[in-house]
Amino acid sequence: MANLYINIFDAVSSNRSPGHGREGYYFGENGEHTLYDLAKQIGYILVEFNKSTFRDPATFTQDEIVRYFGVGPITVDDNID
Repeated sequence: MANLYINIFDAVSSNRSPGHGREGYYFGENGEHTLYDLAKQIGYILVEFNKSTFRDPATFTQDEIVRYFGVGPITVDDNID
């Protein structure tokens, strides 16, 4: 966690942008969390700022996966002989 703060401080104090928003997000934690909880909190904030109408995270449909990521259905076969 300290390295995160040091890197951001060093970038800002040397007039370099550490990047944020579309350039990336910083997640520092010293405990335990799930990505679902993180996505849920981001959803609440987006609704609060009128950037979304959905508070809770949802999975992508297969059509959305193709549209946004350019790949078809992904399957996993764990029966490898």
